[in-house]
Amino acid sequence: EEPKAEDVVEEIPGIDTNRSDVPIINLCSDTAATVVYVIGKSGNLYVFNPATQPPVFGLVGLISCPGSLGRPFSMAVDRKGVAYVAYSEGSSMSEAQFGTGIYRVNTRTRDCKPTSYDAAKYGNVTFGMGFVADVSNRAAGDETLYISQNAFPNGKLGTIDTTTFELNYVAPYNAAVALAQLTGTGDGRLFAFQPLVTQGSESTTESFIAQIDPATANVIDTEPLPGLVAGDGWAFAFWGGKFYVFTAPSGSTIVTQFDPSTKTSVAVSDSSDVILAACVSTCAPLS
Repeated sequence: EEPKAEDVVEEIPGIDTNRSDVPIINLCSDTAATVVYVIGKSGNLYVFNPATQPPVFGLVGLISCPGSLGRPFSMAVDRKGVAYVAYSEGSSMSEAQFGTGIYRVNTRTRDCKPTSYDAAKYGNVTFGMGFVADVSNRAAGDETLYISQNAFPNGKLGTIDTTTFELNYVAPYNAAVALAQLTGTGDGRLFAFQPLVTQGSESTTESFIAQIDPATANVIDTEPLPGLVAGDGWAFAFWGGKFYVFTAPSGSTIVTQFDPSTKTSVAVSDSSDVILAACVSTCAPLS
């Protein structure tokens, strides 16, 4: 069926909605690079288009990655439309997950190939993922793949080289960011979404969006999202100046739009499939 659509320091101010003065050079000629891609528990890849009212999902097709273990946990997509999908194993999303590998997926053809990322080398950690544009080399359109390692009480920010697939850590977070998914922008910003998750003794206490300094892993700003429970899966994307949060508290996915300028949240879409991972490239509109 095709779908329809640990505590954070309170003194940290709200997310700054002002864009940087850095000029953005558009190296994205393909409009398909501006949509949000999601993967469901079914294994299907979808496009989610926030530009429509209401935002809708469109089926791309089944993703089948040879040799993959478990199911998709997170993903990120580059400016060329190549998605990097991290897989994990675990009996349910409410229990501990173990990273098993990263696969490269062509979002047009759905062709999937393994990468040389060695999950065991890094302790089979799981992580959220997101590309961020390199504003120091705007003309070249460079971007970096960031990961947010899942760990209690604080996770770590790191990067993965998409040529060598070596993981290098930046630093632990300076606040309780434990189970975050990431999204990045074309003007060099990085954001994390942490939902309310119950995993026995390793549980979060509230849902929030945080802006992260990519160079230091420091939490710059945060906004609480009361009432958002991860359920069977959670995912996150920034598009057009707003955030789109995918949660599945009762066996299907609800899409919540958060507007940082008005600090308001509203459910804008839903899906009968449980969305496990979402991503958007740094080509996506900033406003």
